[in-house]
Amino acid sequence: MRNTLIYILLTGIVLLGQHNGKRFGVSASWSYTTSSRLYYFPNAADAYLRNQYIELNDINSSAFSLRYGINENFMVGLNIGYYNHTGYSKTVIATSETETGRFEAADGYKIIPLELTGYYILPFSTEQFKFYMGGGIGYYFGEFRRDLGNIEISSELNNTPLGIHVNIGVEYFYYEYFGIFTEMKFRDPELELSSRYITNSFVYLDKVYTIQDDKFDTRVNIDGVIFSLGVTYLFNFPY
Repeated sequence: MRNTLIYILLTGIVLLGQHNGKRFGVSASWSYTTSSRLYYFPNAADAYLRNQYIELNDINSSAFSLRYGINENFMVGLNIGYYNHTGYSKTVIATSETETGRFEAADGYKIIPLELTGYYILPFSTEQFKFYMGGGIGYYFGEFRRDLGNIEISSELNNTPLGIHVNIGVEYFYYEYFGIFTEMKFRDPELELSSRYITNSFVYLDKVYTIQDDKFDTRVNIDGVIFSLGVTYLFNFPY
């Protein structure tokens, strides 16, 4: 019995290591997302109109993550990211006291992904190179963006923006606890947004123009492949 307890204890100590004897890892990364979609008529009665979208591509974002090593083969991680992307030029109709004008607004979105991921360290990994694959679930906070003069917009979510993701990657530890990594991720969240103008007037050539349609709906779908490059630091909490 005593030998069994000692064996279990020693096994547990070994399995608690994440990489190179460290349980925790923090990382910061830059990401490139190939594509996303912006739907202007998500609630239209006509199916053709409802499914029409504009592509917003070549998206740069940043992310920060904290990981914990359950054992030598498995980790769990919490990742938070930040997307702030405008790119599509949308024609907006506004009126002054004397005329109606057509103006170009830059439309896009701001999204904060919060994702929980499980990682499996592949068996052919080494001390320096850690190959992994994983997957998990995410919740996505977001809002619609429109840049036009000094107008202001507020948005609220109409759905529960949950999504799943899968990823593969490799870390290279050039120093014992410091490393760099590259990763490829697939995810497909959809955010349904209702937006309204807080400020719907702007000045153009000394004239005040007002946008008449004060509320509108959109849907955002980030469906592209994500390529990431980042740095990692491993550590243990003192106890």
